[in-house]
Amino acid sequence: MESNEFIKKISVAFLERKPQFIETDNPYTAAKFYKDLADSDFSLYTKKDYQRVSRLLASVALHNGRITETSQDGQVITFTFSFSSQGNYEEFLENVKVENTVTN
Repeated sequence: MESNEFIKKISVAFLERKPQFIETDNPYTAAKFYKDLADSDFSLYTKKDYQRVSRLLASVALHNGRITETSQDGQVITFTFSFSSQGNYEEFLENVKVENTVTN
């Protein structure tokens, strides 16, 4: 599967499972970046954008499927990604689960 198509599919899968997003100081938080990808004309994305989302995906894997961020009002938001299989993109897209935990 072409890399851009894979990223687009992940973006859509993310949105289908967790449509609510919390804005933070960082414009490229996990949720917002996936939302931007899914809402945009992907042909406008540059190699730098692709590298950024690749790093984001790598970060998810390195941190046991968790990304934690702090919102402007001090809430700690943890996005938890559950992977059914590593390395199988199609299976990942079918089985990814996203949970959003907000702590005050």
